[in-house]
Amino acid sequence: MAEIGWEGIVTIISIVISLVIMAGDWVGPDLVFLTLLGFLTACRVITPAQAAAGFSNNGLLTVMALYVVAEGINQTGGLERVMNRVLGRSDGVFWALVRMQLPVMFTSAFLNNTPIVALMIPIL
Repeated sequence: MAEIGWEGIVTIISIVISLVIMAGDWVGPDLVFLTLLGFLTACRVITPAQAAAGFSNNGLLTVMALYVVAEGINQTGGLERVMNRVLGRSDGVFWALVRMQLPVMFTSAFLNNTPIVALMIPIL
């Protein structure tokens, strides 16, 4: 049986604590993960180069940029007006999800799914 060093123990404990914090919905996951990243870097479990390496991924940068666009559209209320006209008012959550399926499927063909979901959830 392989022995887990102190780095493994620190990582497991910090991940469990992070999951509890996110399950309790006390702090947003972005803040939890950035704090976890900083904590593991400060404890020298990972190097600063390893901590920064994830931010060089083009997919991550694209999703981050689309979240900014989605939040801007959400705050202006522009999408809500358009979607209310397209979708109308539904009787329940089930029918709201059914009506939202077509626009989400169409936009998912051209954009990343994560920002689309982030954009559409507040409309429900």
